Amino acid sequence: MSCYKKWLTLYQIAMLFCALYLLLTSKPIKAETPAELSKVIQVSVNRTTSPLISREKFLQTPQLQRVRISPNGRYLSYTIVNKKYTTLSVMDIDQGRHWNLYNTKAIDDTFWSTDSQVIFVEADDHISVVNFTEGSSPSLLTSLDEEGAIFYGIDPTQPQAIVVANKKSREEHYVVHRITLDAKKSALYEDNVPIADFTLDNQGNINFVKKVINDDQFGIFAVKQNKPSLNPILICPVTEICSLVSFHESSDELYLQGHFGSDLNGLYRFSTQTKQITKLHQDPEGRFDLDRLLINPTTKSPTMARYVNDSVSYYGVDSESEALLERIQKHIPGNIYSLLSSNNLNRLLIADLSLSKRLPDYYVYDKKVDSLINPFKDLVEKIEDDSNTVPSNAIAQTFPIHYTVSDGMQQQGYITLPNGLDPSKLPLIVVPHGGPWSRAEGSYLSIIQFMANRGYAVFQPNFRGSTGFGKNYVLSANKDFGNGRVQQDIIDGTNYTLSMGIGDKSKLGIFGHSFGGFAALGALAFTPNLFQVGIASSPPVDLAQTIQLPSQQGRNRLGVSRQEQFKHLLADINDKKALKELSNQSPNAYWKQVNKPLYIMAGSRDQRVSIQSIKDYSSRLSHAGKSVLLLVDDNEGHNFQQKLAREAYFYTLEKALHLHLGGQFQNETSNNLKRYLKKSVLIDTHQTLKNNSSASHAP
Repeated sequence: MSCYKKWLTLYQIAMLFCALYLLLTSKPIKAETPAELSKVIQVSVNRTTSPLISREKFLQTPQLQRVRISPNGRYLSYTIVNKKYTTLSVMDIDQGRHWNLYNTKAIDDTFWSTDSQVIFVEADDHISVVNFTEGSSPSLLTSLDEEGAIFYGIDPTQPQAIVVANKKSREEHYVVHRITLDAKKSALYEDNVPIADFTLDNQGNINFVKKVINDDQFGIFAVKQNKPSLNPILICPVTEICSLVSFHESSDELYLQGHFGSDLNGLYRFSTQTKQITKLHQDPEGRFDLDRLLINPTTKSPTMARYVNDSVSYYGVDSESEALLERIQKHIPGNIYSLLSSNNLNRLLIADLSLSKRLPDYYVYDKKVDSLINPFKDLVEKIEDDSNTVPSNAIAQTFPIHYTVSDGMQQQGYITLPNGLDPSKLPLIVVPHGGPWSRAEGSYLSIIQFMANRGYAVFQPNFRGSTGFGKNYVLSANKDFGNGRVQQDIIDGTNYTLSMGIGDKSKLGIFGHSFGGFAALGALAFTPNLFQVGIASSPPVDLAQTIQLPSQQGRNRLGVSRQEQFKHLLADINDKKALKELSNQSPNAYWKQVNKPLYIMAGSRDQRVSIQSIKDYSSRLSHAGKSVLLLVDDNEGHNFQQKLAREAYFYTLEKALHLHLGGQFQNETSNNLKRYLKKSVLIDTHQTLKNNSSASHAP
C-alpha cells in the first residue's frame, strides 16, 4: 500500500531548494502563432452571446459527487449533495439499480473495502463504516481529531481494514495501526517521526517507509519486524517529490514517483537487489510533471500515468496498458479526466471532463466486451435541474496560451472569453492563483465563468513558482516575491494577452485569493496606474509576517518542518536580514502608492493569514483617503464555505468590477444578503452598499 494518493496534493506546498537560479534550464514551451490564436478567439466571437445568469446558479455545486467503483467491478458508490444533507448511494452496474444508504450532514470522501462488502466514510475528522445494502446505517470506526492523527487509506492486503497513525499522548512517538471492522487496532510500525509514505507486503506488513531525516532530507528505509534498517536505501531532498508507489515482491522492485536527478517528475523503478533506478515514464512532451498513477491492484504495477498539461492526458505505462487505453479512447466522446478501476482492470470508471464542461460525464468501460455505458444518464437528468444551473451553451471558452516574459522565460496560462463579444473591447481581469506553489489548470471554475458571463475576459497566469511544469519552473522564482520577478511575470503575461487583441488596456482589473490576493495588492501598489480596480480575498499583506505566525510553524503531515520549507522558498525566519528584504518587497511597504479602488474580503478564523494585519492595512488606506472596502466574516476561515458568505463573495466581486470597469451587474439582492453585508462590511469608503446603479453591459 502507498499513501501516495493521499499526499499527492502536498506537492503544491512542498519546498524546493533554491541555491542556484535555474531559469536558463527551464523546459521550453512552444508559443502559439498569432494566426492559431486568432482561430481560437474567433470560436468565442462566433458563439451566441450569453444572457445574464443569476449569481445563484454560479453558486450551485454539482449534486453528483465522489463516484467510486467497487474492487469487484460490480458496484458504484456515489453521493448526492442536497441543500440540507448529503446522501450516500450505491448502484448495481449489471442490474442498473440504484439505492440509498443514509443521509448525513456532509461527507469528505468514501472508500470501498477490498472485498467490496462495506464502504468506509471519512467525514468531520472521523472514519465510519457502512454496509452497502439498502437502508444501512454507519457506525463509528475511529476518530481523527487527535493531534498527529493521519488516515492513510484502505489496507489492500485485508478484506475490510484501514490504516491510520496516531501520536502517543504528548510524546514525539507515532504508531501506525491497522483497524478492522471490530475497531481492533494492530500496530504495524512505530517511529519518533511521522511516516510520510509506506508500502505493504502481501502479508500486510510494512516493508518500506519514507520519513524525514536530518530535517532537510527524505529517507526511504527497508522495514523488518516493524523496525527500519539503520541506513536508508534511497535519499532525496524534502524539496523534491520521491513518493513510494508500490512494491513488486516477485521481482524485488520498488515503484517510485519523483525527480531523481530530472527536472520533471516521473515514474521510476528501483531494484532492491542491484540498487539501480530506472526511469519508466515521463511526459512524452517533455513539459509537465507526472500527476498521478493508476495501479493494477493485482500486480501492484503502475499501468497508466496522468499528466495535467494544457488540459489532461493519460498514457499507458507499458504496451498492454497503452493498447487498453487506445481501446477506451475509441469509445470515449470527450476527454478522459480521471480513471478508477476494478481489481482486475476488467472495468474502469471514467470521468470525461473538457475545459468547457461544468459537470463530468461518467462512463464505465467493460474490457471483456469492449463496451461503454453511461450509468448516471437518467439520474443526472433527474437531479440536475438545468433551470437552476449554468446552461452548457452559456459556458465560456477557456484555452491555454504560451508566451515569453521579459527576461526570456517561456510560461503558460489560460484565457477565458465571453461568448459572442469582441475580445479587444472587453475589460480584462487578471486572476493569479493561490499558493503560490500551485497552478491554474484551465478546468471549469464557477468564479471564472461568473466573470466571463458578466462580460469580462479573464487571464490566469502560471507565473514562475507554479507547480506542475518541472522543478526548475518552481526554482526560477528564486524567492523573488512581492515587488520582484514573480509579480513581473504576472504583468508580462497581462501585456502579452493585451498584445494579442484580448482586453482593453484602459479597463484592467485584478482579482485573487490567498497568494493571488497578495499579487492583487501588489499590482495596485507596484503598478498603481495599470489596473483600475483590485479585489483580494484572504490576502497576506506581508509574507515575512505571515510565515512567522504560530499557525505556520511546526511540521506538516509529511513530517517536514514548515520553517525548513519557508527557508528555501521564501526566507529563513531566523535570518532577520532575509525577513526584512521579504517584508520590504511586500505590498504592505508600498501601501501609500495605492491610488485605485481596492476591495478586500477575509475571515476572522483564518489560520494562514493574520486577520489583524488585513484590518490594519485596510485602516491605513482608509485613513489616508484611499478608496477601500473591507468585508470580514467572523465565522469563516481562509476560504468562505457557507452559502450566504459565498453569495456575498460573488456579489462583492461583481459589484466592484461593475462600478469600475462597466460589466454587467445583477441588481437583485436578498434581504439576507443585505443584512449580511451590513454586518460584515467594516470599511466602505467606496460607499458600495449605497450605490445601486442599474445594470450596464460590457461593450
